[in-house]
Amino acid sequence: MHCGPALSGPKSTFLIVAPSQAIENILSATLAHHLSNDCAVRMWDLHRLLVADSMKGWLGYMAWIEECLRDHVSHLLSVTRQVEDG
Repeated sequence: MHCGPALSGPKSTFLIVAPSQAIENILSATLAHHLSNDCAVRMWDLHRLLVADSMKGWLGYMAWIEECLRDHVSHLLSVTRQVEDG
């Protein structure tokens, strides 16, 4: 991550709620690095890290949705065939 301009002037305080222990560790390391190098943290970098962590489970979630949909469709097709065969 790149450092922003050196720390000077007005400062802001942010409350960041980390959705996982992994991102909490990454954010802590990132903030420590920036503070030790006396440079500002770019808020978009923090945003990018949080979004990337949130998207980790997306593929698994989509696979689960696809499996559920496939099960529902199979069940509906099975019932439809039974009704048609009467």
